[in-house]
Amino acid sequence: MKKGFTRWYNYLIALLLCGIVSCIAIIPYFVLNDANKWPATFIAYTYMFSGIVIFGIGFIIQDIYRAKVRHQTKNWNNPLKKENLNTAWAIFTPAVIGGLVCILIGIICSIIPMK
Repeated sequence: MKKGFTRWYNYLIALLLCGIVSCIAIIPYFVLNDANKWPATFIAYTYMFSGIVIFGIGFIIQDIYRAKVRHQTKNWNNPLKKENLNTAWAIFTPAVIGGLVCILIGIICSIIPMK
């Protein structure tokens, strides 16, 4: 787990995920130019929902990886090797960071509404 948080490219991937969510959340507000079509509160909802989705996708992908390793090695009951666990955490870490940052931005946007 610690190794996943020490790699710099995991933070870069998390930043890219947050950037994609920011584009999805903010661009329709400025493109539509009508508060009735895209209210500012939708920005907070989009961030929070996307954060939960990113977190869930990361969890599912690393769980599929662990299941694949268990299937290949026929290791159903014993703990996995440290290398496999580090790889699973390397997969899951950007999703954790990106999801939590998106949820935090969504909470901040819901407390401080745009006008």
